[in-house]
Amino acid sequence: MDIKALNQAISEKKFSNLYLFYGEEDYLKEFYINRIIHSVVDESFACFNLFHYQDAPSIEELVNTLSQPPVMAEYKVVYLNQLDLSKCDSAFRDTLVQEMNQLADFVILILRETAVDKRSKIWTTAQKNGETIECKYPSPADMRAFINREFSKRQKKISPTLIDKIIQENEPNLHSVMRLVETVSAYLQDTETVTEQSLDQFMQKSMQTVVFDLSESLINRKKEETYSLLNKLKLNQTKNPPQVLFSLLARHISGLYLATVGQNERIPSDEVKKMLGKNIPDFVLQKYIRQAKGIPPKKLEELIIFCADADYKLKSGQIKDPYLGIYELFLKFWEA
Repeated sequence: MDIKALNQAISEKKFSNLYLFYGEEDYLKEFYINRIIHSVVDESFACFNLFHYQDAPSIEELVNTLSQPPVMAEYKVVYLNQLDLSKCDSAFRDTLVQEMNQLADFVILILRETAVDKRSKIWTTAQKNGETIECKYPSPADMRAFINREFSKRQKKISPTLIDKIIQENEPNLHSVMRLVETVSAYLQDTETVTEQSLDQFMQKSMQTVVFDLSESLINRKKEETYSLLNKLKLNQTKNPPQVLFSLLARHISGLYLATVGQNERIPSDEVKKMLGKNIPDFVLQKYIRQAKGIPPKKLEELIIFCADADYKLKSGQIKDPYLGIYELFLKFWEA
């Protein structure tokens, strides 16, 4: 079931007895699970008809909870929230599958996972007896509509250019986008129009955007700006560990090379996206292509070889500090 069909089913109060929500976008999972719960569970009887588990219950408790009828209501909801079922005890998983095959009409069982094994019995049983809903980051067109709608709810106007700025630069998850909308709207107070300055003040840039910024400063030989960007990342090493940053820079250089090959060989953009290993939006591919034009292909080849060698030395302990690998990569970029 896709999100559109789910939205319509909830609006029409046509509920399944079983839902499996999965995917990268937590905001969507939370939003639609809460819609289902609020649609069928009266708050006055929530203690009797809503069972929310964030840790796996015992097998006995699971069976009893699913078998007991609701109190003064048509439905009861049993919500297994991010238990990481693949790591649960096999006896628990087997019992869960058995119960999924014989749910009473009064039960709505909701499973929320990040990733699912589509070869597992839980997946096949959910597909057979209920609805499986993948919650992924919206397309650029859907994101434009979402951002515009959320600012409008707060009596704010935002230009298409600034909406695209959020899509291209902000952390790619709806929780982060919502925090930005709420924070900027509160900051503007009675001011109606969203400004670029207000976005820049509160936007949490994605690591992909930061890596593009670093690459841009390297290509343009803006050494002071390059080290300034790196120092900002150093301030939060827990979130931006240097070994991860080096890996992202190396992957970015590989992406620039693939974009160059794609352009030179006139490979269709969809094929280039597959080569990059991600289902990336068109605007990201265009950023790769634009940046790649600033580096000679021979230089890109040298950088790829350097990154492969440095990665081996980092993993084998020949380079003790990942930042040294990053500094050497900067110097390699700027070599004549």
